[in-house]
Amino acid sequence: MNPVSPSLTSRRPEQLVGLGFRCSLACLRTGDPAFARVACSRLTTALSLHEAPRALVLQFSAWALAIEASAERPIGILPIEAIGFCRDECLAVALVAACQHQACPALRACAFALMGTADLGRALAATETLAATLLEADALLGHDRIVEAPAAAAYGPKLH
Repeated sequence: MNPVSPSLTSRRPEQLVGLGFRCSLACLRTGDPAFARVACSRLTTALSLHEAPRALVLQFSAWALAIEASAERPIGILPIEAIGFCRDECLAVALVAACQHQACPALRACAFALMGTADLGRALAATETLAATLLEADALLGHDRIVEAPAAAAYGPKLH
């Protein structure tokens, strides 16, 4: 059995959101059922660690689908087992944080930077649903994740 990566064992909500985005987007893009099971299992384990409802798997999937379908540019993700997050994964975390903190200009800016389009309706609706469910599960992302979004958009640092 492989050891669990540090990003999976962290109880920080940012880790859950970043991993949820990565796993869900990876599942949407693969035609390999075995790979999809691995990604889903990793997300389910992270949800259990956070004592979050399993229904979040479906919300993460709906959110990732809304972003992928609305995006006018390729959305980048790291491999499932990677530690840390890439630029687009950081922007996805910032998007949820901005939604949870009702930071409207930042919310739209994060969404535009992530998807490269002004047609944000579907993605923002899915983000609102996910953000509300995360709040109900006591998974409030830090306000500092919104502030880090411009740096992620410009330079692509990893969020640990």
